[in-house]
Amino acid sequence: MIKFFRKIRQKLLSEYKLGKYLLYAIGEIILVVIGILIAVQINNQNIENKRKALEINILLEILNNLEDDLKQINDELYSDKVIMQADSIIIDQIRSRAPYNDDLGRHLRISEMFPHLDSKESGYRLLESKGIDLISEDSLRIRITDFYNRDYPYFRKYEKERVDIVQSIIKPYLTKHFYLEDYGKWPYTKRVPMQYERFLNDAELISILQTSSNLSLIMHQKGTFLKTQTKKLQRHIQAFLERTRD
Repeated sequence: MIKFFRKIRQKLLSEYKLGKYLLYAIGEIILVVIGILIAVQINNQNIENKRKALEINILLEILNNLEDDLKQINDELYSDKVIMQADSIIIDQIRSRAPYNDDLGRHLRISEMFPHLDSKESGYRLLESKGIDLISEDSLRIRITDFYNRDYPYFRKYEKERVDIVQSIIKPYLTKHFYLEDYGKWPYTKRVPMQYERFLNDAELISILQTSSNLSLIMHQKGTFLKTQTKKLQRHIQAFLERTRD
């Protein structure tokens, strides 16, 4: 089309028809401008399509991460209950001065456990590297950043407290006064007291076990909150993806 206008323009110029020449020259310029605008629009649309595709892929990866984390959170909540139950059984046995049995040794072993959430954050880390503003919905962007920068660190703070107590107080005490022996049931080892009578008269152990149980209760509460926040974020992402695909 531009070549066509150019030929006409050249012919008009050779025939000294200046008015028509200018008209066709303007037409040629307009066509060039329109072509540039169309090319820019197509390029912008391609860029937006790529941005949108990347946004969806990252959100899908975050969803997969959250699903894995939710399974771990459920396991940790179960472990918290098991630890609290074990601590309670041991305290009752000490207070009732019941004879030692294998189940007591198993519960002692359970009392020194510390569940740990190994969260999957590859999706969020990828989002950080590409820029948080990639998420086009403000409320979703805020919820994602709050979850990974507030909710997880808050949970880990309390998780670390239990780990520190177990490693600095509970485990050293049990290691000093009990030895490990294989056991046929989970957790497949048990604690056997070196002097059972001393064990029954030790007020320090009851205090340690009560601390362990209290920490597990706190962890269970924080884990329940984290589970709720995880599900909320899952639902928000799923709703956004459904709207995006419509």
